[in-house]
Amino acid sequence: MAATIPTSEPTTLTAGDSWQWNRTYGDYPASDGWALSYALTGAHESVITISATDASGVWQVRVAASDTKDYSPGPYRLVGYVSDGTDRHIVYSAPLTVLPDPATAVPDEGHNERMLRAIRCVLEGRIPADAEAYQIAGRSINRIPVKELVQLEAVYAERVRRERGGSFLQPVKVRFGPAA
Repeated sequence: MAATIPTSEPTTLTAGDSWQWNRTYGDYPASDGWALSYALTGAHESVITISATDASGVWQVRVAASDTKDYSPGPYRLVGYVSDGTDRHIVYSAPLTVLPDPATAVPDEGHNERMLRAIRCVLEGRIPADAEAYQIAGRSINRIPVKELVQLEAVYAERVRRERGGSFLQPVKVRFGPAA
């Protein structure tokens, strides 16, 4: 089944997808020499120009997935304008968000995940007899005690678990039976 093509400009698009919409501007038909184009400005380094083609009085906008795959995700402004070679008129202007290509996007690691990873790296690099403070040639070096790192790890692990949708309360397993 073919996808339904929208009949108005989008507010959100995804990089790496094919973009398409149809639009009618009755006051500016191609039969009178008008051409419809869009300028996409914002997160990308330069202005992206998108041209529409006339299909019996309906402007068709088509952008290939191979073109959108390199578009930077982020906020843009989409401005539609018509021109007849002499005159130009803006017919559309609104914000547009380009979402990252889900096939190539790297998940955004938040503060809690970065801290948890850093704490675990420190803990994994330590051995049980590791000194927490020492002096070499008159310079002192202090490290966070392992006990405090373990406590911080638990705090950040809980925060990460909650961010990922885990519940605050953990189930506790209890077994009832005769005392031993």
